[in-house]
Amino acid sequence: MKFWPQKDAPFFKLKALFALGCYGFISGVFLVIAILYYYSTQVPDYRTLAEYKPKLITKVYDRNGEILVEYAKQRRLYVPIDEMPKMAINAYLAAEDDQFYHHIGFDLIGIARAAVNNILGRSRQGASTITQQVAKNFLLTNERTYTRKIKELILSYRIEQAFSKDKILELYLNEIYLGSGSYGVAAAAHTYYGKELDELTNAQFAMLAGLPKAPSRYSPISNPQVARYRRDVVLGRMAAEGFISEEERLEAVAEDLNVERVYLADGEAAPHFSEHVRRFVLDMYGEEALYTGGYNIHTTLDKELQSYAEEAVYKNLREYDRRHGWRGP
Repeated sequence: MKFWPQKDAPFFKLKALFALGCYGFISGVFLVIAILYYYSTQVPDYRTLAEYKPKLITKVYDRNGEILVEYAKQRRLYVPIDEMPKMAINAYLAAEDDQFYHHIGFDLIGIARAAVNNILGRSRQGASTITQQVAKNFLLTNERTYTRKIKELILSYRIEQAFSKDKILELYLNEIYLGSGSYGVAAAAHTYYGKELDELTNAQFAMLAGLPKAPSRYSPISNPQVARYRRDVVLGRMAAEGFISEEERLEAVAEDLNVERVYLADGEAAPHFSEHVRRFVLDMYGEEALYTGGYNIHTTLDKELQSYAEEAVYKNLREYDRRHGWRGP
């Protein structure tokens, strides 16, 4: 019976461990490939993003271009990426995904860092890129499961292969929920500031860019102090990325939130006339077109003259009541 020399035993143990490690690594790789292949057959069709039609606000105007009423299921104003202010884009890149132009849909380093922080019990992080958020918001649910996360990674990679970075950004900036019923940065600018995007300051862009993380928690309306803290964090990231100078950051940090809540003007002006228009459009084109089509409907009514007429009617009715006494309904 043949025995290996005792002096060679450590070498063979090392060799066996190496072989076992290689086997485990290769098995792990094949397992990952099998999992990815399986879930790749279970994900929605990412190509539907090319046919995306946002749900927009339908606006009814008087003869002078004054808004009478707005109809919408979601408050959203769609802005093409080439019309989006550069600072709006930069603010969201700084706040949400500073490696957006360098990754393939997901950030492996960010995922690893978030995993380590979660294991060590630090603040939980999702490490979701902008592309991953697009995949989740358009094609998946908000459930927090490993299954959804795997599908999200697969879709993110496919989206990056099929669409340009600018198109992905356009989808994100017009769809992201920013609280108070507002979807997209343009709608949020109207909701919180009553302004167009190109009228916002650096501080205001930073405030809006801080909302996707937790719209309710960082709401400048319900939690102004927390919102200001979050805004200042985003301003710091914008400065670190070179989007603004240190002087601009300090100037923006000193700025008040200056938030004003702007609601949909649903039925406030000429309510009977507006209701007639609503029913007409509803009968002609249907509910989906009215509440999601984003139409601009121009009418012959003069808002100012209508208010004078209504005031005259109310005034004469009150005088009639005083002369003849109130008889009840």
